[in-house]
Amino acid sequence: MGSIAVISSDDQLNNMILDYCESLEDDAFIPFFLSSTEKARLSLDFDLPQIAIINCIDKKIDTPRILETLRKDPWLHSCGIIALHNETDESKIHDMFKDTNLIASLQMDMVESNFGRVLRILQKHSQMIFHTEIQGLFSRQVSCNYELSNDPFDVHIYANIVENFLFNMNLLEPNTRGSISIILIELLMNAIEHGNCDISFEEKSEWMKSGHNIFELIMDRQQNLAIAKKRVSFSYTINPDKSTFTIRDEGNGFDHEKYTQMSQVENIRERHGRGILMANFYAEKLHYNTAGNECTFVINHLEHENNTVPIIFQEKEATSYKDGEIIFSEGDSSDDLYYIVSGKFNIISNGRQFTKLTSDDIFLGEMSFLLNHKRSATVVSDGTTKLIKISKRVFVNAIKQNPHYGIFLARLLAQRLSRASQS
Repeated sequence: MGSIAVISSDDQLNNMILDYCESLEDDAFIPFFLSSTEKARLSLDFDLPQIAIINCIDKKIDTPRILETLRKDPWLHSCGIIALHNETDESKIHDMFKDTNLIASLQMDMVESNFGRVLRILQKHSQMIFHTEIQGLFSRQVSCNYELSNDPFDVHIYANIVENFLFNMNLLEPNTRGSISIILIELLMNAIEHGNCDISFEEKSEWMKSGHNIFELIMDRQQNLAIAKKRVSFSYTINPDKSTFTIRDEGNGFDHEKYTQMSQVENIRERHGRGILMANFYAEKLHYNTAGNECTFVINHLEHENNTVPIIFQEKEATSYKDGEIIFSEGDSSDDLYYIVSGKFNIISNGRQFTKLTSDDIFLGEMSFLLNHKRSATVVSDGTTKLIKISKRVFVNAIKQNPHYGIFLARLLAQRLSRASQS
């Protein structure tokens, strides 16, 4: 069960959203409604919703101020965003929501026909929407396989969800954010356009010269029931060190070698094969099957590296530790808490290593720190690592100034205790 903050004062729209949420099985998403900017900003800090729906045309809602709240502390505010608007130029919406977890943008006249579909896609990806609720997820492999219809609208949602998840789990460099979703969108659209719908580059170019867009051509093609029944298979496996993606269509394939061997200059000049060019640039091991209707590629992850530091600790300088260096020893007093910036740490008790912590675990030594107990284990740096050391005085003052962090940390500890009781 997840929470959706609906930032809107439009009763008609809110009732429609409520009806869609109630139509889902197992109460997948529970909406709550925020009719003013200040209510929304407080809720984003204290309630930490999984999804935020923002009515961008609501005169009672100051969208830039809400986005300012989200950008101020991206480590804390990692909710997925659905933007509802009347903007005909989608690029303006993407510019407005830059550096946020935008999942989908819907024009108001599309909400009634498409919002239910957005919720169903989010329901399939519920474990990937809010990273702080799934700490420890990467102790296992995550594999998903979906069948997409020939609708470009779905493509953008799937691509955005995957990229936001990888970024929020600290597996992507900040400067590569945006490139992963573009690769996925380009290759998934290739599978729909040129694969299932059999639209040639020349036909697409002529169609667009006549003043139409590619989405209209795809819809026109699907008047043929045989084409409409075709699906795109989209699967991925996410491991701690890499993500592997496979995209397969039901078309006849194409001469992929012609484009994989083209130079970057040639490809840019022709604006054809752009998806392949980008995948070759940002990804590893791009491979097509013989027919050319299935591609596989790999995205290598950062190794145990945090992209962001919580705003309450940003004035503290990180300390580097060498391989084998002891952070603290079993039996020491617990006057400090450690925020893990990067690296891996061996946890040793009674001379035996019993676990390893990484940046996915966020903190070192929080239980003894909060309970005033002596350290229950020795922590040793495994390779080069970085930590931010936080004294009790700094921690208490930070929570006083940012009380919503107390709620977040309480949730985090509750999740750890829940996992410990299940293991």
